[in-house]
Amino acid sequence: MQGAWALPGGFVDQGEDPLHAAVRELKEETGLDGHSPRLLMVMGDPNRDPRKHIVSVVYEITVSEDQTPVGGDDAADARFWPIEIVFSGELTLAGDHLQILSNWLKSDVKKD
Repeated sequence: MQGAWALPGGFVDQGEDPLHAAVRELKEETGLDGHSPRLLMVMGDPNRDPRKHIVSVVYEITVSEDQTPVGGDDAADARFWPIEIVFSGELTLAGDHLQILSNWLKSDVKKD
């Protein structure tokens, strides 16, 4: 959705492992070098994306704090937002990305 903020992502290339695709897309969209991807969830509601039925495989990827995101590929801008601002409603988020973040924060993954 143009004009909305979105989590970095994209499509898996033919023959590519989704885990590697997640790290690649992070680099392409934000310029960030990530490592240690960890599977969080799969979002597959057929109505979650107005373009077509898209299944998202969501990973948490570690990045060092000394990096600064920069918009690249098809991202006009990239930045870190404080989670309080994200949930305040000040930002327009694409699709179900707010739900993805909410699921992530409620998950057992964040409790270890």
